[in-house]
Amino acid sequence: MEQHSTDSSTLRRRRGGATAADTKAPPAPRRQRRRGSVIVKHVWPYYIWFEGTFSLAMLEFWEKCLFFAIFSALTLLVSYYLVFHLAANARFILKRTMYYLFG
Repeated sequence: MEQHSTDSSTLRRRRGGATAADTKAPPAPRRQRRRGSVIVKHVWPYYIWFEGTFSLAMLEFWEKCLFFAIFSALTLLVSYYLVFHLAANARFILKRTMYYLFG
């Protein structure tokens, strides 16, 4: 035998009327408080841009560490060359450039 619910809210719904539970507004979403310092708030968009550009978001932690180690080493080598060797050979490079451009 089929049992029917006979409470008043079910009967009102069947007749097309709204109950108090139906007319309640959904709760307002809670705003999350942003944590962190001012520096973190300014650096975070660049970090996300960097991860997205080099597809680092999909890498595991050890892979990110390896990538940053290689990237840092290459950056240090290029910086060392620019500061010490290029500055020392700038006059020679300028003479050669003038020779090849103007004969």
